[in-house]
Amino acid sequence: MQNGPSGGGISPYQPINYLLLRVYEAARQLRRTMSRRSVIVVIDEIAWNGRFDAQIRHDWIDWAKPQFLGHRCEWESLLSLQKRPTGLPENLGATIRELDSITMVVQGAAFEFRIEKEICFEK
Repeated sequence: MQNGPSGGGISPYQPINYLLLRVYEAARQLRRTMSRRSVIVVIDEIAWNGRFDAQIRHDWIDWAKPQFLGHRCEWESLLSLQKRPTGLPENLGATIRELDSITMVVQGAAFEFRIEKEICFEK
């Protein structure tokens, strides 16, 4: 079906790896602040229910040692989203653990927000 509609599945690790990348980027930006370092991640309800809910609910991420999941080839394409090298994947866990907290919020269709997950890091 060349040049026609197509589809396919994605790895269940891809959404988690994308989330880790965005939290990492936020943590890097917050390094400059001397106050509390908190990241709020907003995910729309459709994406949450279809891509994130099960993995987050079942704690696929070990927040004490966060790391990309799956085969290297599955998450290396995410690294290409960065404009310049930032020390990934080696610095992923250490940089995220510099945060004080992460809050994951789901945005519903009527723009209502609900907290789905809160992670606090011991200092």
